[in-house]
Amino acid sequence: MVFNLPYRRPFRIRSASEANAVIHLVWDSDPGDVYMVESTTNLSDTNGWATVQTGFMATNEISELDVQVTVSSGRFFRIVGQ
Repeated sequence: MVFNLPYRRPFRIRSASEANAVIHLVWDSDPGDVYMVESTTNLSDTNGWATVQTGFMATNEISELDVQVTVSSGRFFRIVGQ
């Protein structure tokens, strides 16, 4: 049995940092691939993911996105290939 990975190289989130109510996400990407960023406040709710950004086309091997958040919100983020 042979499995083909949907990505040309391993995927990883390089960093996620916060300053002044902005989350700065940095991840490995493949130029030309399209990504969607989602967030949730509850990892137990599998249907609770909200779209933050869709149709984000990578132009480099490292992508970055700033997300405005409220200071008091605890959020989890995920990045999905489209």
